Amino acid sequence: MAKAEPPKAETKPVQPKPAPNTITLSAPVTVDGAEVTEITLREPRAGELRGLSMTQIAQMEAGQMMRLLPRITQPPLSEAQISALSLRDFFGLSAGAASFLVSPEDLKALKESR
Repeated sequence: MAKAEPPKAETKPVQPKPAPNTITLSAPVTVDGAEVTEITLREPRAGELRGLSMTQIAQMEAGQMMRLLPRITQPPLSEAQISALSLRDFFGLSAGAASFLVSPEDLKALKESR
């Protein structure tokens, strides 16, 4: 006599989580003819901070962010595209960029303290 197989549990497809430094824009931007709704920030290398003030980046000074963000956004955004972003989207990208100045442990502690 053959054993009956137990019923298989239904599994739902797992939706991939966005990368921790991926910002969902409130309004899409056009990059190379395609509408983009998410921008990923990569950690800047030391040379990409040349000519910028780390103190002002930590303070999210708008002018410094306008110069830094084109260097670290994927897909790459120009300064003109960044200037045209909504305040909410610009702030989200700026906060993401500034977060690279904090260690992951300190960032986690900061989030848990809220």
